[in-house]
Amino acid sequence: MSLSKLMATVNSSKKRAEQYLNQSNVELSMGRLSGLQGSYYKPSEKDLLADYLKAVRALTINDDTSILQNQVNELTQRKT
Repeated sequence: MSLSKLMATVNSSKKRAEQYLNQSNVELSMGRLSGLQGSYYKPSEKDLLADYLKAVRALTINDDTSILQNQVNELTQRKT
């Protein structure tokens, strides 16, 4: 895969994620949060997980989500 195709895929995924997630959480998960926002925005893991769960279906590439759903359930149980 060429670099331009990879970047197009990343940008497409980012746009899709931003439809469901807080934009700051998307930037944080991509390692791009910087400046004042990067210094002061510190969401809890529970908040990040709750936000991610809103978008898990839209961000999943494989149609078989049973493995992913099991992992999400396990992480959710650990957090509560």
